[in-house]
Amino acid sequence: SIRSESDGRVTIKDIAEDKDGIIWFGHTDGISSIDGTLVTNYYKSDGLISNDVWCTETDVNGNVWIGTIEGTCIFDGHGFTNFDLPEGKIDTTVGVSSTKMIHSILEDSKGTIWFCTNAGIFSYTNKYLKNISEEVGIQTKFASKIVEDKKGGFWVSTSIGLFYLKGNTLTNISAMHFEESKGIGSIIVDSKEDIWFNCSRSIYRLNGEKL
Repeated sequence: SIRSESDGRVTIKDIAEDKDGIIWFGHTDGISSIDGTLVTNYYKSDGLISNDVWCTETDVNGNVWIGTIEGTCIFDGHGFTNFDLPEGKIDTTVGVSSTKMIHSILEDSKGTIWFCTNAGIFSYTNKYLKNISEEVGIQTKFASKIVEDKKGGFWVSTSIGLFYLKGNTLTNISAMHFEESKGIGSIIVDSKEDIWFNCSRSIYRLNGEKL
């Protein structure tokens, strides 16, 4: 079963499926995979950068990207390799934070890997890391989640609101609907291309320009 290194219980924070149908769980004491009925647990003692895992993502090559409170690493099926990202700031408005925290990782439809961190949003493609937050002018370092829609655009949640990124054009969606900045957490794009997100203990649905 999915257990901590000390054989205790864990809190699961993220789930991903790889190209072979194996399910990967990121939790409070490492990562675990389920292949049919076989459960395998991996910890810092196995090479994981930190046992405090916040997000997981699998790519088309079969790699598992793991975001933790101490940064990112990649599991290739055999071992772990650390992936260096710029160090950010501690978010003092939340209970748990660090300068190296990774909140979410996404592989988009073109194979680019995106990171939401406490240093901003970064993209990684063709072995080139780009600071998207600086490039498009997002006025906060604290990014929570990024999701892709069917039009090739990206919805981004941050500590100051919801944004839409298409190419190099950034639109502040929150500014259109809220009088003051509000932190946004999770986002999904549903089958109708409506955007769902949570903000200030409420759930919102955005349909076109109607919230």
